[in-house]
Amino acid sequence: MAQSLDNEAGVVRGPWRAKAGVALVLAAACAGAYWLGSQSVLSPLANGGLTIDPQDLNFGKAVEDELLSLKVPVHNSATREIHVVGFVPSCLCVAVVPASFSLGPSQTRELQFNLDLKRVPKGHEGAWQWPFEVVIEPQIARQTAQQKGWLIRGRVHKLLDVSPRVISFPDQLVRGEPFPERKVNIVAAVPLVDLNATCDTSKIAFKLKRLGPRAYEMTIRPVSTISAGLFKLDIGLEGKGSEANQVAKSSVRVEGTVHNGVVSVPSLVFLGGVPVGQRSSEVIILRSRTRHPFNVGRHTTSSTSLTVEAIALDSKRDRGYRISQDITVAGKHEENVTFVVQQGQDRFNVHVPVSYHGLDRWRTRPVQERRFPEEQH
Repeated sequence: MAQSLDNEAGVVRGPWRAKAGVALVLAAACAGAYWLGSQSVLSPLANGGLTIDPQDLNFGKAVEDELLSLKVPVHNSATREIHVVGFVPSCLCVAVVPASFSLGPSQTRELQFNLDLKRVPKGHEGAWQWPFEVVIEPQIARQTAQQKGWLIRGRVHKLLDVSPRVISFPDQLVRGEPFPERKVNIVAAVPLVDLNATCDTSKIAFKLKRLGPRAYEMTIRPVSTISAGLFKLDIGLEGKGSEANQVAKSSVRVEGTVHNGVVSVPSLVFLGGVPVGQRSSEVIILRSRTRHPFNVGRHTTSSTSLTVEAIALDSKRDRGYRISQDITVAGKHEENVTFVVQQGQDRFNVHVPVSYHGLDRWRTRPVQERRFPEEQH
């Protein structure tokens, strides 16, 4: 009887235990599903639920300007009101209007982004066009997490494109000869009302020629009275578009070297090492860079120990001189001879540097030949 009761009891108790286990598993699964669902609902939305169509944030192509106003609609896709207390841009090239606002659920309003397109990104200096990108993150009340933000992008064209930007006259300018001219092409992104150029007219002459509503040509030539030597200056350009705020500035760098019409050959005298008490001499020739004749009025020296003597040459267009230096002091020395030259209406100086090293004969020792041990027998 006890055995049957045990068996019966075992048969009765077994199914209840299985049902209880299944119930526990189902309860755990439901709790997990509820937790996951609640987490998905409670997870923060990007930008707090504020959305802007990415196509509205791409302004395409624009001309460089201090202010481009981009107006876009912003929508609240959340189920609660959103309070924006400010914006954090990735650069100082944008301002947002309004700077703060509140927007109810499913509501839409307009935002205005004022963009400064004159800021050229690093690596694109001097380019005709460059990409523009800025990220703006909204600061939302009662949300400490960093927002994803919105990306505003486009491409910016310079109002003026100058080619070439640098005009160089390396060794082509000789006083007394006609100076060559160079041309610069200027193309505007929009039709120009006016284009002005400014520079130091005592060194450079220029002329602007309008080729069309968007194209100009500028001719540049150094003036004939420019002083000999190196020069470097900029020609400033200012173009004005049809709109009041379309003003662009650019520049053209002009550089080169102007030579006098007469040059010394060699251009400097190096006498080398000479013992004290001796005299060293070198012959130089003053030669015209052009076919124009010239006269040498006088010459001066930086030291009484330096003398200059005219010598005859076969060429009647050249002038020859023997430069002699008395070595009176040991050590390295630098002297100078200056010739005053008249060529046509041009009067200028030709400087000839003279360098030498005086050797003290009492301290000079002959160099002894070094012999190796096997050779000393």
